[in-house]
Amino acid sequence: MKSVLKFLVASAIVFVAVSAAYADSVTVGSYGTGQSSNGVANTSLAYLGYSSTTPITAGLGNGTTYDLSNVSPWSNAVPGSSWVSNNPKSTVAGGYVEPNGYYTYTSTFTATAGYYTGTFATYADDTLELFIDGVQIVSFADNNPNGPCAQGGGGPTCTGSPFMSSFAGNLGTINTITVVDWQSNGSAAGVDFHGTLAATPEPSSLLLIGSGLAGALGLMRRKLKI
Repeated sequence: MKSVLKFLVASAIVFVAVSAAYADSVTVGSYGTGQSSNGVANTSLAYLGYSSTTPITAGLGNGTTYDLSNVSPWSNAVPGSSWVSNNPKSTVAGGYVEPNGYYTYTSTFTATAGYYTGTFATYADDTLELFIDGVQIVSFADNNPNGPCAQGGGGPTCTGSPFMSSFAGNLGTINTITVVDWQSNGSAAGVDFHGTLAATPEPSSLLLIGSGLAGALGLMRRKLKI
């Protein structure tokens, strides 16, 4: 009996230790070069480049980006983030027309390496796709019909509620966010995102601990019947 109780106590301690180890969380969001981070953990978005035909999804940017203001008729940015572009006048009111194509931005953040889950809220004109360490988290919306941005569904747009996406995967100590803005309507362009990621025990780890506790409880019941 004593050995079983010792095992249960040890298992409980392990469970608490594992839970504490996975208490880390990371908040990320979009903001321009030299602007307020709004308390997020990532670096400001850096402009990587433009392609008229194929999205650029590899590399790190170093170009200047800008927080956008007076964004109507777009929705306001997700709290804790800002609308961002490579041109400060690329809003509808600003009057600058971004050529059609793909505009790529990057940002980096640090984390305690491990398994994380969380959600991303995104807006874009016309629409965007988002990657973490090369793994796609958000896909483009259908860009037809378009007005004032992608309205075909299935991905981020610039009006209404933000497009919500889930994340579940491994993070390293240094991680890269890559955002590609798809412009197809020869008008305003910008991106906005905000995400919260929490370290989470992988299901296999919880199953292993749970199996051990269940086995110990079963053994205790058998001993009590003897």
